[in-house]
Amino acid sequence: MGYQKKGYTSGEIATAWIEDFDKLTKAKANGRHQLLVVDGHSSHFTMGFLEYARNYKITMLCYPSHSTHVYQGLDVVIFSVLKRAWSEERDKFEKSGPAVSKVNFLEVYAKAHVRAFTKENILAAFKKTGIVPFNPDVITDAMMAPSLETSLTTRLPLSLASPLQEVVDLLSCHRARKRNCEDLPDLEDKARHTPSQRLAPSSELDYTPVRRAMNGLASTSAAFLISNSPLLSSSHLPVLQTYEISPDRRSQLLLDMPPTTERELLLTQALEERNHHISYQSQVIGGLQAQSILHSAHVEDLRGQLQGQEEKKAKGQNKGRINMDGRPKILTQDEIMNAVVKAHAERDAKKDAAVKRKDAKAKYAEAIGIWKVREMDRKEQNSVLKTEWEKDVRKWEVEKNSAKCDRRKPRWTKPKMPTMEKPIPKPKVADFAEESESVEEENEGEDTSDGSDSD
Repeated sequence: MGYQKKGYTSGEIATAWIEDFDKLTKAKANGRHQLLVVDGHSSHFTMGFLEYARNYKITMLCYPSHSTHVYQGLDVVIFSVLKRAWSEERDKFEKSGPAVSKVNFLEVYAKAHVRAFTKENILAAFKKTGIVPFNPDVITDAMMAPSLETSLTTRLPLSLASPLQEVVDLLSCHRARKRNCEDLPDLEDKARHTPSQRLAPSSELDYTPVRRAMNGLASTSAAFLISNSPLLSSSHLPVLQTYEISPDRRSQLLLDMPPTTERELLLTQALEERNHHISYQSQVIGGLQAQSILHSAHVEDLRGQLQGQEEKKAKGQNKGRINMDGRPKILTQDEIMNAVVKAHAERDAKKDAAVKRKDAKAKYAEAIGIWKVREMDRKEQNSVLKTEWEKDVRKWEVEKNSAKCDRRKPRWTKPKMPTMEKPIPKPKVADFAEESESVEEENEGEDTSDGSDSD
């Protein structure tokens, strides 16, 4: 069908693929509509691909975004079988010959491919994903739910966000390592302990709590904190959750009861000190929460400004994505087709605009070259005129001084400055851009008038 040097698919390859798909399935379809289920790759939104599908009765259903691990039969059934078959065929090949390389890869893979892509496995893949036979109950809500952190190492009766949980786990692991280090006084004692008494095997000594926390943060919503990529306005930490601290009414009832013994008096005083300490902690926590809310408001304001700058910078750089909401869609419906037509028109308009800008810049560069030559000639001509005028002025000054000594009038008047040629206006790119647009409009008007005359 075709290939690209970089190994990625493209709209042309996708169109060639659907043509081949139609040839292989046309006889079985026998004039009926066919259903082709695809993912949201950009090659499935090209004009040639969709037009061929509509013209040859192929209805295309697009999976929801980030759901192929549940809906796609290759991911659910086939790939696991293929992986196991590939491992067996690779080991069998390398036992009796050289290692697998680019030269013999297809020879080994072909055997694994035939073992994995059997009729039974393919039918099982369609069945397990609920496509054939159609069974929407196969995909449960739990399978599509987001991943939740269910284990907590703290005593808080609250569910922490995953980035916060990684930091809490880091502190807990640090305290555990510290306690174990205190239990083992020196390196010799550590070496004499059994592996079960040590912190970790020697191969895991380099896997520190900090590294573990870094790896954990990489899989959370706060991965941007340890990423090498620049921060975006869409990057944000979990929202601060504030909680009300309820007063302890039972302790107040005990304080209202008068003490009858010295022991009860001491207990009452201790309870008052405890309540005072809790009240102070509540004020501190409330202040911290208020401070965090102000910081959050400030950061949110900055994020809004950054987002505005990013949107302004990215304006006019639309990548042509059609299915932006990521929901399942029939790609051959009129709504998608119209969006594809519009995206192609916008892309062509951008290409035409880029060509016009390039032509305008070329004309501008040519005009600048001519302008520079003319400016050099003008300056040189003005310089010659000014030099001749300065010579005449010096001669006049000599005559003036001589006439003053002879007590007479100078024989001629002071030479006047000659009229210099004014600077030539420098060309601008905008002038050539406007010229190209006006020429195009004139050509369109000429075509219209010619057509009306011929009629």
